[in-house]
Amino acid sequence: MDNKLITILKTFSKEEFKEFEKFIDSPFFSSGRNLKPLYLALKIFYPDFDSKKFTGENVFGMIYKNREFNAALMRKLISDMTKAAEEYLMQIAVRKNPYFEYILKLKEFTERNLVKQFEKYYSDAENYVKNNPFPSGEENKLLNELHDIKINNYYDRGMQNKLNEQIIHSCAYLINSFFYTLINNLQSINANESSFGKSERNHIINNFIENFDFDNFAKSSNDPKIKIYNQYMHEVKGINNKQTLLELKELLNKHKNIFNKSELYELYKGLTSMCITLKGKNSNSTEYIKLLFEIYRDAINNEVLSNPATGSIDLLRFRNVLHTALDISDTAWAEQFVKNYVKTLPQEQVNNLENFFYGMIEYAKGNYEKTLEYVSKLNQSQFVFMNDLKFLYLKCYYDLNHIESAISLVSSYRHYINYNDSVPGEHKKHILDFLKKYQALVNLKTNYAKDEYENLERLLKESKESWIYKRLKEIKRKY
Repeated sequence: MDNKLITILKTFSKEEFKEFEKFIDSPFFSSGRNLKPLYLALKIFYPDFDSKKFTGENVFGMIYKNREFNAALMRKLISDMTKAAEEYLMQIAVRKNPYFEYILKLKEFTERNLVKQFEKYYSDAENYVKNNPFPSGEENKLLNELHDIKINNYYDRGMQNKLNEQIIHSCAYLINSFFYTLINNLQSINANESSFGKSERNHIINNFIENFDFDNFAKSSNDPKIKIYNQYMHEVKGINNKQTLLELKELLNKHKNIFNKSELYELYKGLTSMCITLKGKNSNSTEYIKLLFEIYRDAINNEVLSNPATGSIDLLRFRNVLHTALDISDTAWAEQFVKNYVKTLPQEQVNNLENFFYGMIEYAKGNYEKTLEYVSKLNQSQFVFMNDLKFLYLKCYYDLNHIESAISLVSSYRHYINYNDSVPGEHKKHILDFLKKYQALVNLKTNYAKDEYENLERLLKESKESWIYKRLKEIKRKY
């Protein structure tokens, strides 16, 4: 059977497949050939279409009883059914996206010079765009498209006296759409470059941002959205600082109601990223950890920590929020956060993650035995934060003075990392570096030597906020 047709039909829900029968029955959409018998034959094999009896010859026999198989006729039937399925998909798309229906009707009204219908329908289309949760870039793009249709309509009706005002509005929407979209895309490029390496920098986008005065453009605008988005441009241009971060945080809280939830969700993600970047650039990161915690709390208070489209919190985002709360020793807040939101995580992960997160909280409280009780309940074969788990075990073993367990885990985990090709290079380097320093710390705890102490202290001179450095200083105080 034709893979194209079956691929489409497999995507149909039960309701859609049932409605498709009515669709092919309609004489308006009919290709002139009766497709109902083919539909009824295919219905037997829906939704999987994986029966051994599902062959072209068998389906043909169901349609044409006692008739010799005709490959050409079968191909024609399937081709007509495929066209009908694609047409049905278009009808579904228009139903799901009323904007496209507005556009098509407005163009048809213009061609037929239906002036009253055009004006009424145009007003409805504009209200639809403004009152639905489109991101700012998309909203301005759609309004620009609508204005272009109105401009063409006015041209056709000889209404040149009204064109300038419409053209100005259209250009304003076009410029704003470009501004929002450009900054969003540049943020994506920056994020990808941080993970996968920098791309070529002499491209047209870089040339444009180096020559356009974004600050002056934002300063002359009365639109708070433009001022907010311009703050993100500072990060893109590498001039991000604490003052920019604080201003943006204040602007987002002040003007949160002018954005829909989806856009505000993305803006807070960007703000979080800016804070994490600044934290990484400062040796004394405590103030940025506190600021990051405030940003996460703002996102929660504004109901945009979870993705509005799914209602769930990204696993890594959840973990980072908890880590940040524990970094500032707010264990009570962390405990309440897990209690309130852990159920929003993927159901198959909840039990594992709940035990792990409560284990982290107990560790932060200094209850190391209780930490091990929680993490011992984990199904490690299905756990997503394996590196975090191993590090938590190592910290507990050190603090409980389980030296043999610590050395054994270091050895086994180092072997696993060295011989596992699925671990990314930078990630592997980070883990091995931690294990090396951890091993040196354990050696100092069991057999102190001043020169070894000084060597490890030098290695940690840029990491004075780290767990290993704090434990190193505890050893020093004993000697």
